[in-house]
Amino acid sequence: MDKITQNQVTEFYNGFAEKQIHTGLNLRHYKSFHLIKKYGLRKNHHVLEVGCGIGAFTILLSRYLKTGSLLATDISPASIETAKSFLSGRKNTSFMLTDMSGFETDKTFDFIVMLDVLEHIPIENHHSLFGCLRKHLAENGTIYINIPHHLYLDYIRTHQPEKLQIIDQSLGTDLLVDAMYKNDLRISDIRSYSIFTRENDYQLIVLKTNKPLEKTIAFSKTGIILEKLKYRIRSVLQVF
Repeated sequence: MDKITQNQVTEFYNGFAEKQIHTGLNLRHYKSFHLIKKYGLRKNHHVLEVGCGIGAFTILLSRYLKTGSLLATDISPASIETAKSFLSGRKNTSFMLTDMSGFETDKTFDFIVMLDVLEHIPIENHHSLFGCLRKHLAENGTIYINIPHHLYLDYIRTHQPEKLQIIDQSLGTDLLVDAMYKNDLRISDIRSYSIFTRENDYQLIVLKTNKPLEKTIAFSKTGIILEKLKYRIRSVLQVF
C-alpha cells in the first residue's frame, strides 16, 4: 500500500466534515465530557483540543470554560471553518489550522484533549507529537486521550471496513508507552469502557508529567482500619 500523504488526509477530512455535520453530538461526546470533568477539568482551565473536527466536542468545552480559554486545532480547513461558524461569538475559543507537526504557541495548557484522534495520526509521528504536547503542557497539567479499543477496531476492520477513516490504527497500549515515557510523560490512569457495544469499545488514557513526588499525604490510621473492616465484612458475606 502506498504511503498516505498529508494532502490526502486533509482532503479526506474536508469531505468528512459534511458527514460530521449530520452526525452532530452523540453519546460518545457526552460521555467523554463527563469523564474529562471527572479527571479534573475546571471552568478556569486553559485547554488545547487536538483534532477538533467540526467542533462538536468543542462546543461542550467552550460552554463549560466560563473563565478559561480553549484553543482548538485541526488539519482540515473545511472542518475549522465549520467549527468557527458553530462557535461564532464564543470569545473564550480560538482555532488553528495545523497537523501539530509545526505547532507553536507561547501558551501552556492545563488540559490537552485528544478525543478519537490519536488512532488517525501515523504511529511513526507519535514521538514528535507527544514531545510537542509535553512542551505545551503546564507542569501540573493533564493530557486526556480517548481512542477506540484496539480489539473493537480490529473487529470493525474485519466486519465493517466501510466505517474506517483514511488512517485508522488499532493502538494497543504497548504501541503508545514508549513515545509517552520518552517525552517525560507518565500514565496516570488507563481504562477500557463501553459506549455503543456490550464489549469495551473505547479506552481512555490520562497522562501527567513524569516528575518525582514532592510529598505524599497518608490516610489516617483510623481511616485505614475502617476501610479494612469494610472489605473484611464484604469478604465474610461474599459481597463484592
